[in-house]
Amino acid sequence: MSILQQKIDPLSGQSEWVVVTDDHEEESSSLLGGSGDFTSSSGLHYTSYLDMLNDQPRNEAFDRAIRKAVLGAHHVLDIGAGTGLLSMMALRAMHDVDQKKKSFGSQLVDSAIPCCCQRDGFVTSCESYLPMIKLARAVLRANGMKAGVQLLHKRSDELHVGVDMCCQADVLVSEILDSELLGEGLIPTLTHAHKYLLKPNARTVPYRAIFYGQIVESYFLWQCHDLNGVESTIDDMLHLAPLYSKQIVLSRCSQYPLHVDPLTSTLRLLSEPFEVFTFEFWKTPETWNEYKHQITMTEGGKAHAIVSWWVLQLDEEGLIYYSTAPNWIKEAFMPTIKREDVSEFSRWCDHWKQCVWFIPEKGVQVQPGETLDVFAIRDEISVKYKINKGQEGACESPQELKLSQENCSVLKPERIGMLGDQTRRHVIMAGVKSALQGRSSCQSIVVDDSLISTISVALVASCSHVFVLLPSTRGEGMNLLESAAKLHEFSPLKVSLLSKRPSELTIHDLKGVQIDAVFAEPYYLGYEGKVPWQLLRFWYEKTMLKSLLAKNYTIVPSQAKLQGMAYFLPDLWESRCSLKKVEGFDHSLANDKLGACGYMSPPLETRILPYAIWQSGEHEALTEAFTLMRFDFYHDLETVKGFVKVPVSKTGTCHGIVLWMDWILDPLEQLVLSTGPSEWWRMRD
Repeated sequence: MSILQQKIDPLSGQSEWVVVTDDHEEESSSLLGGSGDFTSSSGLHYTSYLDMLNDQPRNEAFDRAIRKAVLGAHHVLDIGAGTGLLSMMALRAMHDVDQKKKSFGSQLVDSAIPCCCQRDGFVTSCESYLPMIKLARAVLRANGMKAGVQLLHKRSDELHVGVDMCCQADVLVSEILDSELLGEGLIPTLTHAHKYLLKPNARTVPYRAIFYGQIVESYFLWQCHDLNGVESTIDDMLHLAPLYSKQIVLSRCSQYPLHVDPLTSTLRLLSEPFEVFTFEFWKTPETWNEYKHQITMTEGGKAHAIVSWWVLQLDEEGLIYYSTAPNWIKEAFMPTIKREDVSEFSRWCDHWKQCVWFIPEKGVQVQPGETLDVFAIRDEISVKYKINKGQEGACESPQELKLSQENCSVLKPERIGMLGDQTRRHVIMAGVKSALQGRSSCQSIVVDDSLISTISVALVASCSHVFVLLPSTRGEGMNLLESAAKLHEFSPLKVSLLSKRPSELTIHDLKGVQIDAVFAEPYYLGYEGKVPWQLLRFWYEKTMLKSLLAKNYTIVPSQAKLQGMAYFLPDLWESRCSLKKVEGFDHSLANDKLGACGYMSPPLETRILPYAIWQSGEHEALTEAFTLMRFDFYHDLETVKGFVKVPVSKTGTCHGIVLWMDWILDPLEQLVLSTGPSEWWRMRD
């Protein structure tokens, strides 16, 4: 089998599709250190597989539950195999039971009809992601379990009993859960499995999940959602989301995964935790449901958000649990079970976080003892809320929020927070004014996806023409520019959207006039969550415009610095450290493929991965900030190297170097946009 895999050039933004084949020879050459294609190019470094495999409480809980579930079973189905860990747990457990039968007689009674595989203890496992299924084959082979596990490169809804599976399965094991519980297609997957792939009354691991919520006040979260409200407190010329006009920018209506423990000092808990709904894995799920709760406020304040998490019950008896609850949740809010039977829920991990649902607009003012009607709407892939306060105006539902988004750019909360940051807005506007000072008439171009830069240039350059690329929003770019022109009262004829890449532009596209000023924030919609220097695409695109630039052109930002600090990062280190035995199964050959960092034998290439430090568990700086490289954007794109000796300011274990970009907008280096850990929004270091 083969798949098409998209590759994106981080400099040009251009993409290409390459064919990745399911080839045993490539797999073998990769395992021997050859150039097979399931290397770093597969993208496994940037997935959460390594973090999950390093989550010991998760692994222990699944292993204990699987050992109980497979008693008397002959055939287990594993959906979403990953490295094959759950399949190996199931196969081992069935073989252990079989050995006990031989040793102690028939103390255990088989409850399942013998599997048509004509063998005891067999696992059918499926995985749709080709790079991962290649790795799973290698892990199964290394552990001597390939013969007992039928590994299929298919989605579970592509499986057919009698073709892919010899018979229906007695037990289902799966871990296709995200931070919101349902986002990885859990409901359609279970619906199909129960209907076609499982025997009646088949056992499942997990058994059920309980979804919880808690109403909180947090002005930090409000700033990451309500750009209308934030802008009403800012006195500048920029109006990205005016209160009484169609919004240019909206945050998403769904829940947003976020580690909320770092926000504890900015949060006020306005209610007790409440059970939103219970989800059963052991039976065919409903595709949609709505739940109504009357929540009594324990504190007064402004309800800005609902923080959600789930508790996973892995066994039918209710003795094995795993939770994604925040650290402030105590035993009183957990199910009534023995503490020793609960997997540690305070451990930091990155693959499962809490979720935040933003209450629309400025939130809801509440008083102690007051009751709010909270409606939870669960569809096949998500959970949304609607809140009513008595007979007063109800908050908009997620469906209502979607109605006016035709001309809107839908952005992540961290970007909303950046756009509403008054200091950042001032620096961008001041940088534009500094660059255009003394230029009565000039032709400008904005090369990135920054609307705030585009509007700033259009407002400051009163007699100039502005060309805009908006490379990631071409489909809606003209609507965005027309809305911006109307809101800021400048002529839409003043701004032109170019449909070509910088390398394709000619002087004819620029109306026969060279470019006097090049601007960027820089910000590219498609580069969210990437390492910060990928925004140097801006430099590449400026270089592609070289023949179209006037002799005395100006550029903003004019320079950038790659900054760094040495950090103590114990949680992130343990999350990314190399694998040895995972619940007794050798995973060492997966380290290079999954991008393991800690405890690796040299020589290995250093891993550089995008993380927001404030979201990475315990952290502490061990040095002051230092400059590793400088970039001069008046030069053409060139190779830059740096070396620096850094004095240590605090004793501790250095787990990594935190790197970020500072973008310099003026010649005196007084106007700087930083993405470093000192920024309040600190969403991407």
